[in-house]
Amino acid sequence: MRTLTPSRRTVVAAALGLVASLSLGGCSQGAGAPPADVGCLLAQFHGELVAENDRPVVRTLGDNWEAFGHAGTVPLDWPDGWTIRPTDGGQLEVLDGNGSVRVRTGTRIVLLHSGDPALPVFNRDGEFQVCAADPYAP
Repeated sequence: MRTLTPSRRTVVAAALGLVASLSLGGCSQGAGAPPADVGCLLAQFHGELVAENDRPVVRTLGDNWEAFGHAGTVPLDWPDGWTIRPTDGGQLEVLDGNGSVRVRTGTRIVLLHSGDPALPVFNRDGEFQVCAADPYAP
């Protein structure tokens, strides 16, 4: 069996550390929330995005809504810079601040809240304050 000298042990340890760092960095880039979602709480609020009076609202699904005393249809307060636009098919699209379509009416979605204690989950108008929105992928 070969014995590593102190200088070889240092080289091997450094190489293993570099491989581990690169692996973790690659995993953290490929998985998880996009950078715009970094400040969001991980608790998920599920629902179906529907159009009501020319604005997207969520038809609630799951227990998180009931824990806050909201069930049925809930209006949404989108993040600053997000916009709504109609599509040719009569649906609505929600675009983030970069102009990327995040969600569309007629689909199941997952909403996240910021978790900031200074920002309640529902504003005084009863709107869920969205931090992030993505299509639901079972």
